[in-house]
Amino acid sequence: MTRQATIADSGPARQVAGACRVRGVRWRISPDALRAYAPAIVNGRSAELTAAELFIDLDPPRAVLVMISARGDRAEHALPLAAAAPEIVRDEPRGLLHIDLPGVLAMCLRANGDRRAALVYAHTPLLAAIGLPGGVYDVPVLVENGVD
Repeated sequence: MTRQATIADSGPARQVAGACRVRGVRWRISPDALRAYAPAIVNGRSAELTAAELFIDLDPPRAVLVMISARGDRAEHALPLAAAAPEIVRDEPRGLLHIDLPGVLAMCLRANGDRRAALVYAHTPLLAAIGLPGGVYDVPVLVENGVD
């Protein structure tokens, strides 16, 4: 079972963070994990499921579970969120940026000198809300500027 987080570019953190341009975070979820732990979500189409991801957008705050079938069909399920703006705290001496969307997302980024960010950590209780168990998963990967 794998889950990995990626960062998408732009949004509210873009203005606040300066060098770290961030729109949101994307977790890739193994179709096997959804089949095993969240069968109601796949709604009887588990054999067709080839890819899944949870995307949390910071501007405006929203979360979407996206599932893709072998035929390329895409099903999106919006997860309910409180309408709150993310809290962004810069730790300039360490080159870190902390982004918190209470009850939805907590993440930390490290600024690189080339206007890119490296994900230090990201956590969301939404994976557990979907039905996926906790644990250690693949190292997160960044999504380059302009990639959705």
